[in-house]
Amino acid sequence: MRYLDEEPYIATLHEEGIVPCDDGRSLCYDTGDYYGFDFTNLTSPQKGADGLLEPAGEGRHVERAMIETLLTLLVDLGQAPLRLIPLDDDWADDELESLIGHGYLTKDEGAVLSRVVADGKAMDVIEIAADEIATGVALLLPQLTVRSTVCAIVGGEGETLSLISQDDEISFNTDDRGVYDKARALMKQREIKLPFEVVWVD
Repeated sequence: MRYLDEEPYIATLHEEGIVPCDDGRSLCYDTGDYYGFDFTNLTSPQKGADGLLEPAGEGRHVERAMIETLLTLLVDLGQAPLRLIPLDDDWADDELESLIGHGYLTKDEGAVLSRVVADGKAMDVIEIAADEIATGVALLLPQLTVRSTVCAIVGGEGETLSLISQDDEISFNTDDRGVYDKARALMKQREIKLPFEVVWVD
């Protein structure tokens, strides 16, 4: 795990065709010519509840599986290292100690977020390698479930742009048709075993 200054990194994304959205709280491709699909838990399909990395636990197992699946997919697509961006907030705020104390975060989540805060990098982009998916889950799951913040994950040189939103959805997008076709094929194989729905837009 390493840190990148957010402002200059966001600036470099312009060269890769990724720009801030009109609302200023998200990122998008600067063209309508891109491809993607979404993960959602809003329909609560009756499927198996195991994540890809570890047996699902109580409470947040569906959201955990969504993030694990996304990060694993990005690694399988050769998109690592991944850049995780806390778009509309920081990674952890002054409520972190309270969240840990009341058991709202797992031990791993609390440890990773506490490290980021201690390093003074709560506003930075965090880059994770292919073997750091567990770290990515520990960073992103609290943003989706506890803090309701918007995050982005950029893979490769902007070939993929994934968004974690406040409405319990995760979107995978790419402006590379070859990457999309491979991602679609992988997810078609995996979706029947996942505890959430894949929403296809094509």
